[in-house]
Amino acid sequence: VAARDPKLDARLAVTRGMCEMLVGRCQDGKRRIARWYQEETNMHPERAAATAESIAATRCRGGDSTERDRLLRAYYELSDGAFMNKKRPKECQAALAEARALAPKVQSQGPDDAQVRGGAQALFHTAAACLGRAGDCGAAYAVFRELFPDQGAIQDATTRERVIREAFQGMILHCAATSSGDG
Repeated sequence: VAARDPKLDARLAVTRGMCEMLVGRCQDGKRRIARWYQEETNMHPERAAATAESIAATRCRGGDSTERDRLLRAYYELSDGAFMNKKRPKECQAALAEARALAPKVQSQGPDDAQVRGGAQALFHTAAACLGRAGDCGAAYAVFRELFPDQGAIQDATTRERVIREAFQGMILHCAATSSGDG
């Protein structure tokens, strides 16, 4: 393609990068996509790298994926199951298990690393919403309750349980009709 139509070849760089990701060459794909965003849209290198990494979270499948790539993939799967595409409970559980295993190992790249920092902070909600949408409100409530932030700030156990239950009912809408998430 490059020999016949260099402009078309340049426009296909992102598609080619996504294909590389799908066949297990995640790092090559991320580099190609980041380079395209820098050269074709004059995007700042850090923003281009973050954009490529976001695309990688939806496309990378094993291969040379780093632990960070795998963590972002798990966060993506949970978010996708929570808000876009209904998944089976076991798919939500698998993504949650991957996120739990990798989150302690993957360090944030700084204060602007919303992909890692935000994913970990929202895990109680996205994992529960994925499970709730999948129809397993009991597992959704168990995860929500276990991972609910700042539980130690509420000293009284009865009050803490009520706050968590009310938050669950208000946030995990696919399970809102159940009193404790077991429906």
